[in-house]
Parts: sequence; structure tokens; C-alpha cells
Amino acid sequence: MGSTTDPGYQPETTPDSAPTDTRKASEHTLDRPGTSRPRGEPKTPRRDETPPDPGQHGTGSTGTQEQDAPAGVQPSGQGQGHGHGSSTGDKRAKKPRPKHKEQWDRRLLSYVRKKQEESANADEQEGPSEHNLAVEVVARAAVCAYEKARGRVAEQMAQTHPGYDLISRNPLTGEDRFIEVKGVNGEWNQTGVGLSRLQFSNAQDYGDRYWLYVVEFVSYPEHTRVHPIRSPASQVTSFMFDGNWRDAVADERADPALAFIAGARVKHQHFGFGRIESMELRGSTRVMSIEFVTSGRRTVTLNLQTMSVVEEDDDNDHS
Repeated sequence: MGSTTDPGYQPETTPDSAPTDTRKASEHTLDRPGTSRPRGEPKTPRRDETPPDPGQHGTGSTGTQEQDAPAGVQPSGQGQGHGHGSSTGDKRAKKPRPKHKEQWDRRLLSYVRKKQEESANADEQEGPSEHNLAVEVVARAAVCAYEKARGRVAEQMAQTHPGYDLISRNPLTGEDRFIEVKGVNGEWNQTGVGLSRLQFSNAQDYGDRYWLYVVEFVSYPEHTRVHPIRSPASQVTSFMFDGNWRDAVADERADPALAFIAGARVKHQHFGFGRIESMELRGSTRVMSIEFVTSGRRTVTLNLQTMSVVEEDDDNDHS
């Protein structure tokens, strides 16, 4: 639910020129999360640094995000030269980022995905692929090493275990951590990582004992970084729903029959104006006793084709 190493840390501001990812149409974005670099962790490699072996980069898959490689990696044939207009841009004074945008960048932002309708091939689309499992194995190993270096002992759960992936124990304090591991091939950026409904529910139930560990650059061992987040569910302050949630709006049409209640003024095609004295339901049929201005009291079955409710100030009341 955030991108910080410790709960009290606020992410750094994302520059205006930072590239953004194109989200899939099926993802309903709450906000655009800002990327950040936790304190104590190395910076993302610069373009002038020696790139890692491109052959280590995996392919995309469901569940683990295929993202950009470290900045030093470029596909063959792509240069780093600047366009003709770059000199003009360099001469322009860069405007300071507005304060309200800086505050926006420091928020812990998330987005949600609308639940997809079940289909015949849902298992094939949602099931873990070999690539997903391979990424998870590497990410888990990185977390185990991370825990060992800090004096804790991590025990791995089965890959099909619901809710979390590891239990890490501190032998000195007896503290337990229930850890959900999310591996990302490239940089952990705006694409984000996802918790299932059950995982988020576990995060709420376990509170401070539940941790989300995001492991980025899984395919680049020399750049792999582990980002532990304590109690991600408790750090959520609100659930935002943007305009894309129109796709989830329930189609509820008004029932005109509900307006025909005792006391309502009505107009009947044959009997004229009147007022409903009483109404009762007989199954799904509304049977009303109506005092008509010209026809007296009559028992009428509701027929929306011949009847309508009228306003009190209708001048045609005595027509």
C-alpha cells in the first residue's frame, strides 16, 4: 500500500520528467503512485553505469510485474543521443514544483482493480505460470537472506499458502513476522504490486505483525533490493474511487409504481383527478381505494398506462 522501508518514512518527490507506465484497461486506478527510494538503499543505476547482462531479464507474466530494467540497460540499436531541441530546453529555467504537488507525491497511494467476471478460461488466465513461480522463488530467497542478515530466521510456506509466504522469527525477542513477498523483474514503480482480498484481510487481522516485502530487480541480482513495509493495511487512510469506477456502477432503475401511496394525488385516464385513500399489495399488484373529484370513491388496480401521480399545485385538479 506504499513504497517506504519504514512506516514513518515519506517518499521522495517524483520529478516532473519521470516516465509513466501505461496501465491496462482492466485496471481501475485510484491515484498515480509516486516512486521512491527508501533510505539506506542504493540508488537506481545511472545511465552512465555499466549495465547488467540483458540476458538475465525475464518475460512478463500475471501476478509478478514485468517492468523496466535498471536505467543502464538499453535494447540493441537504441542510442542515448539528444534531440535537436535539447539545447533550447536546457536554457530554460526549470520552475520549482508547486507545494501541493510535492505533498501529493509524498502520500502513500494505491489503486484497485475491479473484480473481473468469471470466464471459461479464467483458470488459464489467472493461474500462476512457470515464470511467476520462478520469480517468486528468487524473491523469497532474497527475503530469507535479508532476514538472516538481521538476525531473524525465515521459514517458507508452500507456494500455494494463502495470506502470506514466510514466517520470520527473532530468536532473541520472540517477535514473529508474517511476510507476503512480491517480486518485480524491473523497477518497482507506478505499476505497483497487488495484494489479494485474503492477503489484505490477513494484513488487517495481524496488524503490526504482518509485513509486505517488495523485491525489485529480481532478474538483476546485483541490483536486487528488498523493501519491507510493516502493517500495510493500517497505513491506508482512505479508499479513493476515480471516474473509471463508472464501469462498476449498478444499473438500478426507478420503479414508478412506488409513487402510488396513500395520500398521493393521481390522474386517471377515465375517472379524472383523485386522491389515494388506501393502498394494499396483493402479490405484486397494487390495489387502491381512490376518492375521485367527479366519480367518487372507486377501487382501482394500478395501471401505469392509464394512471399517473400529479403535483399538488396542478391547476387541472377541478377540470
